[in-house]
Amino acid sequence: MVANPNLMGKLPKPRFNLKSPKAEKETLIFMIFRYRGKRLQYSTGLNIHPKEWDAHSQRPFAKARRQDLFLIERELDNLAIYCRDIFIEADYGSISLEEFKKQLDFKTGKIEADPVLDPILTEDRISSIQPTFFEFIDREIEEMIATGMKRGSLKVFKLHAEIIKEFGRETFPKRKQFDYEDVDWNFRLKLIDWLTERHVQLAYGNKTLKILRQFLERAKRKKLHRNTDYQGVGWVVTQKKAVGQKIVLTCEELEILVNLNLKGYLAKVRDICLIGAGTGQRYSDFSRYNPENFYRTINNIPILSVISTKTDTPAKIPLNLFPWLLPVLEKHNYATPKMSMQKFNDGIKQVCKLAGFD
Repeated sequence: MVANPNLMGKLPKPRFNLKSPKAEKETLIFMIFRYRGKRLQYSTGLNIHPKEWDAHSQRPFAKARRQDLFLIERELDNLAIYCRDIFIEADYGSISLEEFKKQLDFKTGKIEADPVLDPILTEDRISSIQPTFFEFIDREIEEMIATGMKRGSLKVFKLHAEIIKEFGRETFPKRKQFDYEDVDWNFRLKLIDWLTERHVQLAYGNKTLKILRQFLERAKRKKLHRNTDYQGVGWVVTQKKAVGQKIVLTCEELEILVNLNLKGYLAKVRDICLIGAGTGQRYSDFSRYNPENFYRTINNIPILSVISTKTDTPAKIPLNLFPWLLPVLEKHNYATPKMSMQKFNDGIKQVCKLAGFD
């Protein structure tokens, strides 16, 4: 019989508090984790000034150029994940408070686990605590979702994680994957050759290399491996500077595009270009417009309201600067047609050639 998920209790979540919330200097952050009538108070070993602490979110305030605050937030997120994992692995909290703390000390690296002295660390438990690299990638993506990573960033990690896994399955057929210690300079060369055979563009391939290193670095911080061969400079492929010039379309040339008789794919490309040019935003922003981004002022001026994906800053753009912009938006019900950047870049070159642009 399958249990009704609506009747299942929620997983307990740890709380993070300051030891002295009104202190004039840095104070200790400690964790409280309650489950099944038990209460664990655990020192994080982290200190922060109360003025830099958000009591509502139980995390440091996000401040520009404050990597120390970001690292504290990451460590607290890791602790929350560790508590959840231990709780689930121990048959949803069916262990003593002492055993729970011991497992948490092991996860955080405060102690080294001994399977002989520690009865909970059976062979299956050790396997679950020490995941393979592919298992770790899946867990990290789950953590990214749980901690509210932006949809765009999460999509990038998911996409390149699948590329990394596909490479592992094809390159290591006997094991169907690779592990932490396999990644070295020769591994890098194999991955570059594999990406090149698939005609992957340089910037896209470099992104895969960077994401791979980020996963390895996250795993190293969690003491899952000691490999350092992936670190250092020269890991990504250097891009040669292209000889040429940037192409800028004038207002007159945009008018030519508006009046160009196109159908199907190229008409869609042309409209996406006009929407981007007319609103002056990055592709990552103008490619995701929807009706909720548009409104009219009291004076009936049409406005685009959008928050930049890259800078996370809001922008409001009047839409009455070009006479052709509103008709294009209305044609698509104020939603940008869906298309990958690569297809758009290929298509806009064809459109401009048809328009007679040099």
